[in-house]
Amino acid sequence: MHVPCPPDVPIEVITLDANGKGSSTSEPDVIRKRLEEALGEAQRVSGCQSTIVARQDGLVIAHRTGQDHDPHLASAMTAAIFGTAAFAAEDLGQGVVERIVIECSDGKIVAMSAGREAIIVGLYRKDTNLGLLLHGLTTAAEIIARVLTESHI
Repeated sequence: MHVPCPPDVPIEVITLDANGKGSSTSEPDVIRKRLEEALGEAQRVSGCQSTIVARQDGLVIAHRTGQDHDPHLASAMTAAIFGTAAFAAEDLGQGVVERIVIECSDGKIVAMSAGREAIIVGLYRKDTNLGLLLHGLTTAAEIIARVLTESHI
């Protein structure tokens, strides 16, 4: 059974320097607050258990995850799936991948673009309404895309 991430768990924001070395911070700043609002919106609207924002290469930008979800593993696997789907969509003449929905025996995994360089991933219970979760995740993705564009992350 998955333990959902409580809404008051602080977000962890990962920053990368020019050499690609990461450090995490929980210091309150404008970017963290705006990302936290976006991830909070995804949880509030759709009952998301865990939410991860990752670069398209799989490196974590920010996350709010439950105890039994590894955000680094989830973001790396999702980036690989998203990349493979993008190649398939292009080769089959279907355009750009907008979202990926994976329905599993115990839950749902949904990923979508959050701007040009990022992906947002949500982990949900099996009984979560797909329309509600897509609405919440889409809203969060739009906010995240703006934040990342404005802050050049």
